[in-house]
Amino acid sequence: MKDAIRIRNLIYGYDDRMFFDHFNLVIQKGTFTSIAGKNGSGKSTLIQILCGLKKADANIHINGYQMCGRNICSIRKQLGVLLENRNHVFIKDTVREELEFPLENLNLSIDEIKEKVEKISKEFRLDKILDLSVSKLRRGERQRLLLATALIRKPPILLLDQPYLGLDEKDKKLVVSILNRYHKNEHATIVQTVEDLEDAMYGEDIVILSQGKAILFDTKEKVLQETKIIKAAGLQLPFMVSLSNKLKYYGLVDHLILDMDEMVDAIWK
Repeated sequence: MKDAIRIRNLIYGYDDRMFFDHFNLVIQKGTFTSIAGKNGSGKSTLIQILCGLKKADANIHINGYQMCGRNICSIRKQLGVLLENRNHVFIKDTVREELEFPLENLNLSIDEIKEKVEKISKEFRLDKILDLSVSKLRRGERQRLLLATALIRKPPILLLDQPYLGLDEKDKKLVVSILNRYHKNEHATIVQTVEDLEDAMYGEDIVILSQGKAILFDTKEKVLQETKIIKAAGLQLPFMVSLSNKLKYYGLVDHLILDMDEMVDAIWK
């Protein structure tokens, strides 16, 4: 399996604060990785560095392209990006126009663009508001539109900074199902940042950021067993992890269980 993202010796800081000091990270193609850390740990900064919005001293490769001025356009073609700062991000007036915008330079016919917009708008439940002004969207609708515009070109890599912000449980369930389906069907690499480890449960691997370092990076099953390190990083354990730990203490289960149905089956055996 080849690398989708490779970061070597990343150094970045400002205002006498060092966010990353010789930071290293390798994310393989086709994986779904959650980068978790408390507020201020550098998650959003890392996403901005990876999509070329912030310049840093580092050796970074994205899908084989070295991060540098001559490659930035090629790199951005590999990426679908959702940034955490959601203010003034819309370029067009309506939902339809906003979805069409990423497709305008792909040499697609009008019919092809229309087909792609109709398909993804139905997927994200935006099809009833395609001609609505983006200024009138509710928070959850704005978030779904931002995610739809990141996916509509079907980029091989998604960089999603806090993708579940502003979503109610129904919308979150929808978005999670779309991301997992996209990951599986397109063999896409997904990197999402989260502050709540409950949201990290939707992916496969977890990186824990603390003081500019990746203090843990492994499958979610292995990372979530490192309870002391996670708590020291200022993060709370997901409910299922806490429940598993309590039930293991009383001898009711013998391993970490992250799925509620599996938990019920294990208890009632």
